[in-house]
Amino acid sequence: MRHRILARHGQILLLALLLAIALFLRLFGQDWDQGTYQHPDERFIAMVSADRLSLPAISDIGELFSPSTSPINPRRDDANGNPMSFAYGSLPLYVQGVVSAALNTVSERNWNSYSELYRVGRTLTAVVDTLTILFVFFIGRRLFNPAAGLLAAALYSFSVLGIQLAHFFAVDTWLTLFVTAAIYLTIRFIDAPTL
Repeated sequence: MRHRILARHGQILLLALLLAIALFLRLFGQDWDQGTYQHPDERFIAMVSADRLSLPAISDIGELFSPSTSPINPRRDDANGNPMSFAYGSLPLYVQGVVSAALNTVSERNWNSYSELYRVGRTLTAVVDTLTILFVFFIGRRLFNPAAGLLAAALYSFSVLGIQLAHFFAVDTWLTLFVTAAIYLTIRFIDAPTL
């Protein structure tokens, strides 16, 4: 019994160490381009977030629910009534907007501005990609054993593509997190079908 408890604590400690190293690798050098947005998807997402999204005034709260005029809809209509293009998911924009607004309350810097937005977005992307590692561990542990889960988590932690993509405020890592979580939950459902 005591051996199992020690083994479990060892697994948790090793996983925590892996997650800490992975997060460090994903956060290190986030300002690699000094905010010039070298990645075209990141540049477009930042422009849309800075130019198209805003929180409505309390008196205009009804606009939130109108897709053509909502200030939080990146696909709303332009001044001529034509829908604007945005080919990505909106969740990263919303999370970045909320975090930036929270940071604005405690800082002099405008975190929602185009020139500062990448700092928040890239940090969120790094955190989201690190959460993916957790689900990779859960999948490996569920399908095989804890050692396989730790090996899978280690492989993804040091994956060059994962580290590179975490240095952009783009939607790839967000999608990867949700797909990985869906695979894990599907495996759990197959093992024990419950609501």
